[in-house]
Amino acid sequence: MTRNADRRIENLQDRFERGEGMSKADQEVLQAFDSRLALLGSQYGKERREKLLRHGVRIAEVVGGLADALDDKRAAEDIVRWIHDTYDSEESNRDYRVAFRMFGKHVSDGDEIPDSISWVSAITSKDYNPTEPGGDALVGRAYLADARRAPTRSRQGADTSRFSGFI
Repeated sequence: MTRNADRRIENLQDRFERGEGMSKADQEVLQAFDSRLALLGSQYGKERREKLLRHGVRIAEVVGGLADALDDKRAAEDIVRWIHDTYDSEESNRDYRVAFRMFGKHVSDGDEIPDSISWVSAITSKDYNPTEPGGDALVGRAYLADARRAPTRSRQGADTSRFSGFI
């Protein structure tokens, strides 16, 4: 798993080093973000580092203004507006906002999230209910519950429903 994360991190590093479709300033802050996450390896495992970096690279490629958002609330608002317009999934939307906040925290001076970014929420909306139909997190639970109740047959035709609790 870690080798795959290493490969994905290298691919992301190549993307921001090439800088296709992103500003030089965004390239530099992404490099700083990646370096800081690598330095904090005990806090951020490779998979988490890859996810945070992937979100940052995508924002830089599609929206831009990552470097500007460190001290310009309007640039931060443009990024958050893009997140809301692009990600209907509550959890993906939150993941991008959390990554944006972590970017601000680790790239700015000090350990605080800059004022231009600190207003960005890191939680799901108050009316979010992942257990409702169409909810993000537990989509598979209803399917799994139905699968447990349904009689199943092995390849040889034997009834295996008594083992369904082990799914």
